[in-house]
Amino acid sequence: MNPAWGLVLGAIAAEAAAALGLRMSDGFRRWLPAVTSLLAFALAFYLVSRALLSLPMSLVYPVWAGGGTASVALIGVIWLRERANPAKLVGIGLVKICLGRREKFLFGGKGKPFLSAFFDSLK
Repeated sequence: MNPAWGLVLGAIAAEAAAALGLRMSDGFRRWLPAVTSLLAFALAFYLVSRALLSLPMSLVYPVWAGGGTASVALIGVIWLRERANPAKLVGIGLVKICLGRREKFLFGGKGKPFLSAFFDSLK
């Protein structure tokens, strides 16, 4: 297993925490959640930059961006009790589709299914 994938997962978690901090900061009027959010975003960027030292950007960025987006959407629905309307569900589904195919969907090439490549790299 390439340990750099742990950095990507950490970046996803940091990005989700940062987004939650933004929500809790009340438009940056509450300083502790605002500062926590900024630090979590900085941590996410740092972790992704370190992961990119040994993993290809064509894998790292879609996993990070899609994973963060889906995580934040799920946190919103589950924890913040936001409504799961059809548009939100379609959006999450599109993220899943984009992560489902790596080169074939994103770059027009022939590639292995994206999540398969991700899990293969963990072995």
